[in-house]
Amino acid sequence: MAPLSEEQLEKKRHERKIQLLAAAIKVFAENGIKLTKISVIAKEAGVSHGLLYHYFQSKEEVLHASLEWATAGTNELLDEISSLNDSAFEKIRHFTKIALSEGNSDTFRVIQHVMRAKDTVPKATSDMIEKQGSTYI
Repeated sequence: MAPLSEEQLEKKRHERKIQLLAAAIKVFAENGIKLTKISVIAKEAGVSHGLLYHYFQSKEEVLHASLEWATAGTNELLDEISSLNDSAFEKIRHFTKIALSEGNSDTFRVIQHVMRAKDTVPKATSDMIEKQGSTYI
């Protein structure tokens, strides 16, 4: 078997990082921020504890990166909903369906955890969620 090219290796690294971010969102949603441990995220992702530290330096960094990843594209979605010719009620209904759909509901649960634990979350993460919240409003 031929060794992987640099491009193939980079693709594998990217896929692994996405796997870790998705696992982190799920674990943070289930356990909250304070009770989440790096080892639990690693187990959910099916990787070793050490491998997770190859990608991230701390739980706080995983939290921030996973929220950035999970909320990417939200502004475009909100712009799309705003441009609909529906009533405000229908726009809220449309947004709610998306927010509560499989995959998105964990993200919103993590955002709620961040808002509740605002004083114990790194300022950059708290600020990111605050900015995202003003966009929602």
